Amino acid sequence: MATLTRVHEVPSADALHVIFVHGLGGEALHTWMHNPKDHTTLWPSWIGEDVGCNVWVAGYGASLSGWSDSAMHLADLGEALFSALQVEQDLKGRRFVLVGHSLGGLVIKSGMTQAQVLGDPQRVTLLERVAGVVFVGTPHQGASLASIAQGLRLLLRTNTQVINMANDDAWLKLLNGQFRALKTQYNFGVRVFFESKGVLIGRKILGISFGSRLLIVDRNSSDPGLTGVVPTAIEGDHIEIAKPKSRRELIHKALVEFLKGIDGGPASYPPTGGAPPVPWSNSADLPTTLRNTSAPLLSWPSTLSDGTWLMRPELEVLSESLEVESSGTHFLLGEPGCGKSSLLVRLAQEWQTAGRCVLAIKADRL
Repeated sequence: MATLTRVHEVPSADALHVIFVHGLGGEALHTWMHNPKDHTTLWPSWIGEDVGCNVWVAGYGASLSGWSDSAMHLADLGEALFSALQVEQDLKGRRFVLVGHSLGGLVIKSGMTQAQVLGDPQRVTLLERVAGVVFVGTPHQGASLASIAQGLRLLLRTNTQVINMANDDAWLKLLNGQFRALKTQYNFGVRVFFESKGVLIGRKILGISFGSRLLIVDRNSSDPGLTGVVPTAIEGDHIEIAKPKSRRELIHKALVEFLKGIDGGPASYPPTGGAPPVPWSNSADLPTTLRNTSAPLLSWPSTLSDGTWLMRPELEVLSESLEVESSGTHFLLGEPGCGKSSLLVRLAQEWQTAGRCVLAIKADRL
């Protein structure tokens, strides 16, 4: 579940709205405060005061380990965030900017790409109102900490969000490609910041650091690969860059400049370069509707990197079984990593090509 809390409000009806989305292990307010005991250090409030905009903070379950709390899959988090944005009355018809720290940036991308492919006209309208996206230490290509945590998953009981953030994750690469296509279509602004220091793994005694430093998101992973968007290095580690200590720091001044360059007036329908709202489908559009709905779940890689499909005898057996008992329930069982998902993706693609109606759904827990 995602929640939205307004932390700064301005009287102007045409003012821009800015939503801050925290990252892994973060919290709606404390992620953005360099002193959690002093509410005046809340960075989003500074942004509201200096830009003259409405500011919100989003909260959701983002625990690193299942020992402390369970967490939703990244795709579900994106859906939850955009559901919260859609039902918030004070955001109706208003343009807004999304600011994501670490995992929060991936949640934003997930919500935006799903809004595009699911075909719900209300979600498409919401997507059209996105005026800008800001990434703060977001691992577009994966994070080193996530890869380490995944290796220790039995000990840590790492949540699914952590697994989604591992280095060179195939799903992350696909998500980034979809986001880049959205940027081209809707032409919203993008700003990127990344850390220049590693997080201290050790202790500080009398101001002296003892231990080693781990760079969570490096320059390459922080770069979404968008033409004209140059990532900016911020002095500080992965945690520090989201909580500037003063308004003189680069990340604060750069974000203020970015937001002041965005028009916060009523959203136009559709925006320049955007697509018209998707109409509700009738029964004749059922195959197309099912194809669009299934798209996020059928994006699992089913071929080699060059697009080659390795023929598998199981595919023919599975197809024949479904032809014989088309109304039955079939179970495909196998060890983790043996290729069950790839096999089902291939089957669904072949059936879609043949003009059949296919709906792909995902159930992590029964």
